[in-house]
Amino acid sequence: MTGSVHDVVIVGGGLTGAATAIHLVREAKTPLSIAIVEPNEQLGRGLAYGNPEADHRLNGPGSRHSIYPDCLSHFHDWYMAQALDKQDPEACDSSGYHFTRRYDFGTYLNAEVRKHVAQNPSGSDIVHIVDRAIDVVKKGSLFQIALEGGDIVSARVLAVAATPGLANIPPVLSALPKNGSAFLPDPWDTDRLRRIPKSADVLILGMAQTASDVTASLLKYGHTGPITLLSRRGKRPRRRPPLNANSYVRDSVPDAEKHAQFIGPDLTVKPPSRILQELRREAHIRADRGESWVPTMEKLSELISDHWHTLPMAEKMRFLRHGKTWYDVHRFRLPPQIESRIEAAQARGQVSFLSATILDAKPNGSRLNVSLRERAKRDVTTRTFDISVNCTGLEDRLGQTNNPFLHALIARGFAAHHPTGSGFDVDICGNAIDAKGHANQALFIVGPLTYGAFADQQGSIFILRRVLRVLPEILRKAVAR
Repeated sequence: MTGSVHDVVIVGGGLTGAATAIHLVREAKTPLSIAIVEPNEQLGRGLAYGNPEADHRLNGPGSRHSIYPDCLSHFHDWYMAQALDKQDPEACDSSGYHFTRRYDFGTYLNAEVRKHVAQNPSGSDIVHIVDRAIDVVKKGSLFQIALEGGDIVSARVLAVAATPGLANIPPVLSALPKNGSAFLPDPWDTDRLRRIPKSADVLILGMAQTASDVTASLLKYGHTGPITLLSRRGKRPRRRPPLNANSYVRDSVPDAEKHAQFIGPDLTVKPPSRILQELRREAHIRADRGESWVPTMEKLSELISDHWHTLPMAEKMRFLRHGKTWYDVHRFRLPPQIESRIEAAQARGQVSFLSATILDAKPNGSRLNVSLRERAKRDVTTRTFDISVNCTGLEDRLGQTNNPFLHALIARGFAAHHPTGSGFDVDICGNAIDAKGHANQALFIVGPLTYGAFADQQGSIFILRRVLRVLPEILRKAVAR
């Protein structure tokens, strides 16, 4: 069944899709017809901001999470105006910063989209199509997107803001029953998480933010049994230094000064290995002085955000193999509320951390036998757990996703895998690189699906930066009709 034709169709209505629509109608000089294809009834939620768990919090202060770069306090001001701080007294830490529930940030995003649907500077239309995109073809100059409900929506410009939406399952665990009592593959399945017996011996795969969220939630539910967090390298998010008014002073540093440390005598970006070496040294010096290492990580974040696309592929692959883990444990710092709860449980011996590689996992009745080799040890040991919770993150290999629309983009030649193996290949303007190696001028991909091309496309600040950089090209193509 043929449906409507729009100037821009955005597939995916989480943070990336919502921000793209909002800024399109704010920046457009003429009215546009925009459709957002998103099965969730509320836009802006996505996977990140759709779970109402109180312990799933933003990992930075609310004052740093505005979707308007010229008004960083916008979300915080909205949050206080809605009196949400009164509903969540735990949000405010000892230094006065609010680490709000991610669900509340999703509510804010949804409210901002609805506000721009009702009225926007360009007089544009935003339509929310509550359905799932499953296929796409090209008819003349139009993309025709097939929807699960049977309709077709056509686009002059297509912007893909979806995510694979599937938890990454380590190969050694892929054969385990997904609905069995001993393995929980989806860490965002709150209902199953709540049903874990309070006394269960729990193995959590991963030590990063998702693993910390799950651990904190279990503890808040009243879990009394042991909880073991396991990762191959044993890297945990670094403890957040106390925040103060100068914690983010680098915002006022000119770009030329920010980037000078990364540029060599030949005016090209230094190899990431050398930059990491320099920044690690700087972080240690700061720590020895009793100073915060956060500004040092802000420098590295700026490098990733602004210069990643210029690095040779060999350097990108080297960083992803050897530097990404170190970067992630400093970049994705935990909310202090979560950090303190986990540390208290660790101090009383309930929570432990294990650096090991899982070699095999087999059901043992209703339990799970896990064979593993601890880091720097040769012997293989087998431990039995009541349940293992998979917290290794979202799957970013497109060949493993269960999203039919993303498969269709590749199968029909409109887009291609990025050479790093992570997400889609896109050019600096956000245009998808097709199967023949050409930039698809009417197809844009933004958000986490561009991790290989731009890196660090998981934090809201960095996603928004990329959306704003791609925006002029989307507008240029949308109005050239």
